[in-house]
This record gives sequence, structure tokens and C-alpha cells, in this order.
Amino acid sequence: MMHDHCIQIINNLREGVVVVDSNATILFLNRAAENILGCDDQDLSKSRQCGKFIIHTDSEGRALCNTEFCPVKRAVSGASSECDMLLMHRHGYKIPVSCKTFPLTDNSNSVFSIAQVFTDNRPVLEALDGMEEAQKMALHDVLTGLGNRGYAEIHLQRSLLELDRYDSEFATLFLDVDKFKLVNDTYGHEVGDQVLKMVAASLVGSLRSSDIVARWGGEEFLCLALRIKKERAPGLAEKLRSLIEVRRVDTALGPCGVTVSVGVTMARSEDTVESLVERVDQLMYQSKKNGRNRVTTDI
Repeated sequence: MMHDHCIQIINNLREGVVVVDSNATILFLNRAAENILGCDDQDLSKSRQCGKFIIHTDSEGRALCNTEFCPVKRAVSGASSECDMLLMHRHGYKIPVSCKTFPLTDNSNSVFSIAQVFTDNRPVLEALDGMEEAQKMALHDVLTGLGNRGYAEIHLQRSLLELDRYDSEFATLFLDVDKFKLVNDTYGHEVGDQVLKMVAASLVGSLRSSDIVARWGGEEFLCLALRIKKERAPGLAEKLRSLIEVRRVDTALGPCGVTVSVGVTMARSEDTVESLVERVDQLMYQSKKNGRNRVTTDI
């Protein structure tokens, strides 16, 4: 009676439970294990060998069965283990699970069988994927494909920490498209959007893949040139300015070009995100006041 009650309890668990003997022959599967593997009693009658009926692989797809990493083999020696792995579904696809494997011993402490408890990780991974996608969207500027202001602030904070810990210098560049309202008023907002995309593409194409480019807001862009010596930063800013100056967007009214006003500074050990952005923003406005289409630096 107690045995029947135990089976009933195990069959109502959400986790999959598999019991095998020391030769890895399957003695028992609960209903959850059958659901995870997509099998039934008829499938089990064809083969009760663990390595054939239940195929375990690591996250890289390498088979664990009959290897030194096989959790069943380790349990035969009395060792419990816990790891993430993949199980092969009967329809041929792999299911991510967390697996706890432990020996079942008799009164003399001899191993007479091994239990494996599987937790289906698909709901967790799907939720994490959803969170990751939501996080990406929250830090993403849809129009230009760049990171947004929140993205820039995260990388500013990270770069300041690296400056403090590892003395990893970086330059901050702040760019504002000159007379952007005039572009929208003359050519329309669709052309204005194309101009912003052109500026974004120019910045990404001219900086290293390790550098950070973000749309700060409106027609403003912020760039972090990482691990750069201060002597090179003004020249880099001038390169970006001059490149954007010669680019054009085709419109019904003819080619449309824009210029940018740029501020550039090196991060300092005492900087916060706020103080660094305020300083480079003021340098950019100095470029505006001095006639636009120029670089102002305090380096």
C-alpha cells in the first residue's frame, strides 16, 4: 500500500523522475518524465537502456552517456551531482533540463539503483529570452538602430569604473546636427529621419566595433572612444565631423547635407556620468556658439 502511495505521489510531481539500476537499465519513469521525453509505455518496452531510450548531452550537444561525465556512472560510485543538460525528445529535438542525480542505497549503504530528477528549463529560458528581448528594446533606438540614452548611460558608468580600476582611458564625443529643424521644415520629417540614419551610419562606420555609439535624443549623438590616448581624440572628432559634412541624402528637392557641432573630452578620475555629460555637452554648445560645424575640446 505504501509503495502504491509513493508511486502516486511521484507521478503527480511536476519534475521528471527516472530510476535506473547500476547497469543503466530503466526501472521506472513518472508521468512528468514521459511528458518531457514525449514517450509512453510502448516506447519503453522497445528499449530500457538509459543511453538508448534517454539520451543525455551537455549544452554543446556532446553525448554524456557511457562517458566519464555520465551522471549515472558517477552515482554508481556513490556520488551525487547536479547539472544542466539536454535530453533528446522522441521527436528528435533537444530539451534543456536541470538534472539532479543521486544514488539510492540499502541498509548496508550499497547502491542498488540511481534516481534522476529532471526540471524542464524551457519555461525559464523562454522567460529569460523574453526579458532579454524586452531589455534590448528598452535600450534600443528604433529609428537609427543605435542604443538609446539609457544604453549610453550604462556604458558611461561601466567605462568610468574601468577608468578607476584599470586606468582605461576613454574619450567622450557629443554631436548635434546643425539646423536640424530647418531640414525638417524644408524637406519634411521623412527626410529628417533619413538624415539621422545617415549620421548614425557614418558614426558606426568610422569608429571601432568596440566603441560605443548612441542616439542621446532628438538630433544628438554620444560616442565613447574606448582605450584611446588623449592626443588622438580631437583628430577622431574632426574626422567624424568632416565625414558627415560631405555625406548627402537624396531627396525630391535635390541632395540634402548637414553638418554637426562636436564637443570632445577625456574622462577624468573624479567624473560621474552627470559631470562628464555636462562637460562634453557644454563643449558642443561652444561649437554651436562659434559658428557650428566645428569641434571644441578641452584636451
